[in-house]
Amino acid sequence: MGTKPPHRRRSVAAPRTMLWFVLATAGYTVGTTGIGWWGATTAHTVRTIIAESILWVIFLLTMLRFLMHRLVRPWQAAAIHDDLTGVLRAGAFWERAERQMTEAMIARHPTAFVFFDLDDFKQINDQYGHAVGDAVLQALSTILRQSVRSGDLLGRLGGEEFGWFMTGVAPADAVLAAQRVLARCRTTAVLPLRGFSLSGGLAVASPDPAEPLTAWDLGRRADYALYQAKAQGKGQIVQFMP
Repeated sequence: MGTKPPHRRRSVAAPRTMLWFVLATAGYTVGTTGIGWWGATTAHTVRTIIAESILWVIFLLTMLRFLMHRLVRPWQAAAIHDDLTGVLRAGAFWERAERQMTEAMIARHPTAFVFFDLDDFKQINDQYGHAVGDAVLQALSTILRQSVRSGDLLGRLGGEEFGWFMTGVAPADAVLAAQRVLARCRTTAVLPLRGFSLSGGLAVASPDPAEPLTAWDLGRRADYALYQAKAQGKGQIVQFMP
């Protein structure tokens, strides 16, 4: 009996020509893709394959942008904004405040930092529970978000502490803005707390335009003034005086 000849694997030749494309979206290089062909490379063939390749790359980039928008952007927003109040997290707040402070110092524009610390927050949590405490923080953040101007920065810097950074505002106007916030707090009822109105200590710090300060330095001054406001009692506003 005869034997079958051994099976031989057919070798596949490498493509004669390859086109490589770099895929990038939203400022990030995400990979490369290559398209090759095995036939003779006439001018017509090259033009056809280049056109088809460009359409293929456009399709891939469109899908990548869609995925970036659906998956990455929500994650970035969650990393920047506080989940409970919707304002900036502390890290994002200070990063943007430093950038705005530098720009304001170069342009010699006035700046102001308002520090808000809610009164009796620990007592509210202990007596009514954290769910009610969260409702109080949300009510306060709503007042603050409705008070800030376009371009201002508002961030949650601690449990019940909020920072408000403003540019192009005179010190007296920053104090008036803090007074308006405090007035709105006093007339805001928070359910299910009956007979309770929001209150807090506020501090305002404004540097001399020629004074070389960082946003963090300005925040420390406001923090010092806030300590004085809290020492004076509930619902007090203190302006930092160097």
